[in-house]
Amino acid sequence: MQTTDIEVPEDASVDGYGVEPAEVEQLVQTLVGELDPNEDPEAQFIHLSSTLALLQAAAGRVSVFRDDLVAEMVSESTERDVADRLGLSPTRPGQLARRSRSRAATAAATTRRAR
Repeated sequence: MQTTDIEVPEDASVDGYGVEPAEVEQLVQTLVGELDPNEDPEAQFIHLSSTLALLQAAAGRVSVFRDDLVAEMVSESTERDVADRLGLSPTRPGQLARRSRSRAATAAATTRRAR
């Protein structure tokens, strides 16, 4: 087995909004895992496609339960769509995503401290 060696450009973006390359690389490693160089390319494609379909479905469920902006964006809405629905006007690209990630990190830290 070999691990994936994915290079993420420094100016990586999603729908024109900046993302952290380390975050993208970590997510890709988590989703792809280790690739078997002897595995049939079609089987690899099917595995990756089903993993991405699961990610989209999970994001849709999270957005329903948590009303989470980032999850809603992943489930086929852009940040601009979400901002428009909420009547918000981000002053900088990526502002809503950063706020949502910050809230999620704060909630996770609070949960860890409570344990």
